[in-house]
Amino acid sequence: MSIPKLNAYPLPQAADFPPTRPPGAWIPSAPRC
Repeated sequence: MSIPKLNAYPLPQAADFPPTRPPGAWIPSAPRC
């Protein structure tokens, strides 16, 4: 239950993140990109 919730959280947030800021700056826990 915790896995699917965490996976769905960064998904919408990552798409809403500003293009001027690096996606790896505020996503130190998601080194996927």
